Amino acid sequence: MLLAWQTSVAFTSRHARSSNSLFRSSATSGLHTFSSTFGLDAPPEFGAHGCQRSAALCNSLRPLGQLTWTRGFAAGPGRPRFWATAEGRSKTLNFISTHHPRVDASAMTPAWWAGSIEYKSSALSVKCRVCGYHSRRSRLSNILVGGQGFPCFCNGTVPWASREGYIRCKEVLGSSRFDHIDHSGIEWDWWQSNVSTRFSKLPVWCRSCGQEAASMIQNICNLGRGFGCACKQKTELKLLKWLQLHFGTDGRVDREVHGCINPATGHRLRIDFRVKGRIMIELDGWLHFCGKDFSGNPFDQVPRRDLMKERWAEENGYVLIRVLQMDVWSDLGNWDSFMLNSIAEAELDSRPRVIVPDVPEYKTGIYHNLRDGSRVDSRLQK
Repeated sequence: MLLAWQTSVAFTSRHARSSNSLFRSSATSGLHTFSSTFGLDAPPEFGAHGCQRSAALCNSLRPLGQLTWTRGFAAGPGRPRFWATAEGRSKTLNFISTHHPRVDASAMTPAWWAGSIEYKSSALSVKCRVCGYHSRRSRLSNILVGGQGFPCFCNGTVPWASREGYIRCKEVLGSSRFDHIDHSGIEWDWWQSNVSTRFSKLPVWCRSCGQEAASMIQNICNLGRGFGCACKQKTELKLLKWLQLHFGTDGRVDREVHGCINPATGHRLRIDFRVKGRIMIELDGWLHFCGKDFSGNPFDQVPRRDLMKERWAEENGYVLIRVLQMDVWSDLGNWDSFMLNSIAEAELDSRPRVIVPDVPEYKTGIYHNLRDGSRVDSRLQK
């Protein structure tokens, strides 16, 4: 339902007729937070028809930046240019301190207010105490009447393609949690050509694991996440270093190889590693075999995605080697000998196929059933 104040601060009959039971029930609660706080009385039509949005609802939604409706603020207490007065400034600052505690409004001094504010369409000047963004475009009416929040980097409402977005991102990347990340390639010229929204990806290089990585701006600057390099996956990092030790000099070791697409979703399915150009390697954890999720519910999506990747690898001329994550992490099952022998064999015989260890996980259960025992070369290399 769209509720709007007219200049006279009165509802039209159409608005009165459109009130529903939700607003009628909230009217009975007697919540008059905004009017009592600021000394503004609602017009008779408001109480008569029960068209009141719960003040508690407004209070809960406002910090989230949702569009809510604040009654009694549209034109002040009926005086022309009310918001340009000292009283208008006082009410505005009280509102900001109550509902936007993370906002610093100290720049709006009496002198600034007198020279900048005329009507409710005038823009406010505030600064986020957390990210430091200085907002100069939020109109008084949007904040006090529309219930909008102030834009800042914390809530992702500042255009990331701007110079300010670039500066903020470099500040985040320069923090201590990214000491291991080389982001020297992200310069202003690159930013102008490659960044458009918060979903744009930032390419970096990890000094710890030596891998290239990329993540969306919102993950790094808004959600506090990392770049997802091999450092965060300890078993992957162990296998990566092992592959680099044995094969890094002969050819590039690639991590997170893309190319396979899930036809049902259109999402890319990554393969963990690639060595010597045509040899793929997959680390298999518990979810690859159990057919259930962590709650014990039936779940076969991981094994089915594994089968999709195997078929894609074979159709594109790759040899795919699978190895158990538990074996690599705990040094079980002579996994290193298995890997060395399997890679050497794949070099001699490049026919597309899947090679797995000779262990029960690949001989029974959902992995075996999805393949009917075929298309897999199972052996333990000693």
